Amino acid sequence: YIVLAAKLKMNEEDDSVLFEDALDVLNKGCDELNLGELIRDESLSLYSALSSIELMDERMDAGMASHTNLVESYDQAIENGLKLGGFSEEEKLGLMDDLVALTMLWFRGNSLCQTVFTCLYMHNPRKLQDQSLQLFMEGILRFLSCIQTMCVQGGGFQEEDFQESLYGFDTCSWKALPKLLSQLQAHEDESASVTARLRLIHHLLLTFNAIEKFRAVPKGVQLLKGIAPLVLTCVESVNDGVIFPKQTPTSPFQPHINGHLLASTPPRDIETMTREDAYAYLVSEVHVLQEGIRIYSLKTLDEFRFFFEKVARMEGGAVSRCIVSRCFKGVTGKWVDKWNSFDKVKESVKAWNGASIFDDAASEKLDETTANLFLAFQANVCELMESQLLVYTQNRPRQRRKLGKLFESYANLTDLASEVDVRYLNAKEPSSNHPLTSWVCRETCFTTIMFLLLGIELQLHADWEYLYVFWYLRHATGTLLQLERSALAERRSAEEKCALQGKKGKKKAKPGKGSENMYVEAVWTIAEVFSYFADAYVLALNACRKIGRYPKCDLSHISEEVSYAHRFDPLMCVFMPYPMNYDGYKRKMDEIEAEDAASLFELAGNAFDSAARGVQQLGSAQHPTSETKERLEALQKIAQRNKIVCNLAMVMFTKNDEAVEFDFSQDKVFPLLVLKK
Repeated sequence: YIVLAAKLKMNEEDDSVLFEDALDVLNKGCDELNLGELIRDESLSLYSALSSIELMDERMDAGMASHTNLVESYDQAIENGLKLGGFSEEEKLGLMDDLVALTMLWFRGNSLCQTVFTCLYMHNPRKLQDQSLQLFMEGILRFLSCIQTMCVQGGGFQEEDFQESLYGFDTCSWKALPKLLSQLQAHEDESASVTARLRLIHHLLLTFNAIEKFRAVPKGVQLLKGIAPLVLTCVESVNDGVIFPKQTPTSPFQPHINGHLLASTPPRDIETMTREDAYAYLVSEVHVLQEGIRIYSLKTLDEFRFFFEKVARMEGGAVSRCIVSRCFKGVTGKWVDKWNSFDKVKESVKAWNGASIFDDAASEKLDETTANLFLAFQANVCELMESQLLVYTQNRPRQRRKLGKLFESYANLTDLASEVDVRYLNAKEPSSNHPLTSWVCRETCFTTIMFLLLGIELQLHADWEYLYVFWYLRHATGTLLQLERSALAERRSAEEKCALQGKKGKKKAKPGKGSENMYVEAVWTIAEVFSYFADAYVLALNACRKIGRYPKCDLSHISEEVSYAHRFDPLMCVFMPYPMNYDGYKRKMDEIEAEDAASLFELAGNAFDSAARGVQQLGSAQHPTSETKERLEALQKIAQRNKIVCNLAMVMFTKNDEAVEFDFSQDKVFPLLVLKK
């Protein structure tokens, strides 16, 4: 959006430059442009335009930087009188707590040059004459090295999440880890609070070193439980530490001491974090890891999916996500170093629709062409499933972006699955009811639903767009339920065949309630709940439109059709859910709008009631789910509250013409509908 614009004009009298308002001209030009279009002069490249925006901005233009370094090096600070010994208890606590805060800032995506290594003592703790501080800082250095190694191996981060570079700083290579651990455990300071912090860094080192060694992960899981109590002990004295000045020649903290290691353009300003918040953030990351390390107990593809969705919703930092990603990848090429990826895919397909192509007897009878196609399917599906699961180890915006890029891969995989099905079944033409094709379509529906939900969660839509967003969610969940019903019929048919074989004297195969079957049932229930919610919002918003209370688009140069095409463009290449263009959407809306407002509100209220009952069923112990208990309770309250709003709408809310509002305070995806009297 252009809020201020000017054009240059030469003053003929003194050759100075005058500015004239050009906003009207630019607004007129914008009205003639479609969404996504721009105009530029051939003499001005986009790179030059970006560079010109940086000029005279202190945060972006290096020539405008106003700060100067009071200290150029650690040695110079010592010459200036930097303290190396004789620290009071308060000074020790202040230094230790500040270093914990700086470490957590590094966890949150800030550079080590701007965080931990702004403390001069960290450049070489051996110069310190206080053993407690020296051991603590050596422990921090080792901790940084351990975390950096696991994050690089996990790879679940982007530049905005985590900066892995150590900038060549020595991370305590002069002391072996076993020796450092023994010294941290044995050392007792005169202050119990200082000793508590030494115990904390000892426990952190012990825990994450165990997790770094794949074979010692079970030990690390047990050790994770002991971090929170140690943190609570440290928090009790968190306000006792000295707060050190940052801009004096003798301060141990020099924010710009490492400027020579950074780019010529000044880096972004780092965020600030209090000591209490730093310890709280450490505990939150440990909490995510405690859930994340549970990955070693998973056995099926649906279990892995539910697990990754749950960890993603916990919104852990890059460090916890990277460690979970590293555990999943393992070192042997198998998931968590135990499971072959194709075995998990095979189990999932067979448990869902009983596809017989995976049986040894059937696969041996495949002709050469079909066998080669089936091998290609195996390779592609394994790569795609692993890529999709690892998407959940990215931050939430990156998750949606990467999911959007997977749809083309799903389209290609659907084509390959259809080709295998047609040849294996000797069918005349492809069908969504064929086993491999239907399973790939099911996975595509999962990805579509997550893609749409993330768009709502990240608040990427204007209020007037929610009608067609929830409608497409309804379309995707409805398609998934259709596939689930078809697969259920296939499973029942297979069970009947097993029963007939049992009557002929053969051993009857009992359809057990295994882990895979439980998750198949849970997927059905979740799809129903989301479908009820989406249906309810579509009906309620159409009713609001009929009484003149639906949000209006205030951007004259953006049409609903263009916006619709832009929002759902990634979904247009897949086979199922069937791509629905704007014309198809409008036809569906015309069918719904044929009803009067009162009937639509009544139907919406019924749908919200069904959603509330579905959430209650989902929360039962019989249904595994990626949702937390707290979120399920929130969803149930939202459904019940929206039902009341719909039931009272025609009685209380028809006289006011203010648009319906969406309250996302209770949940990030399904809002409360707010209608004012």
